[in-house]
Amino acid sequence: MGLTEVLLHIDGIADAFKSWNIIREEPAAQAYLVSMLPSKERKQSERPRPEKRPTLADNSKSSREE
Repeated sequence: MGLTEVLLHIDGIADAFKSWNIIREEPAAQAYLVSMLPSKERKQSERPRPEKRPTLADNSKSSREE
């Protein structure tokens, strides 16, 4: 990425901050911002559930059952 590209990105980011300062008190802007936050339920359901690992207690139970 060249210097020109970097400067264009910086200008775009500066414009985004200026735009946000103009609309940040608007209810629609606040609702949009909140909608981008992950909900607690979504975080928990997206988290991979670990498989139950066998323990020493599991081994002793199975040997007693045999």
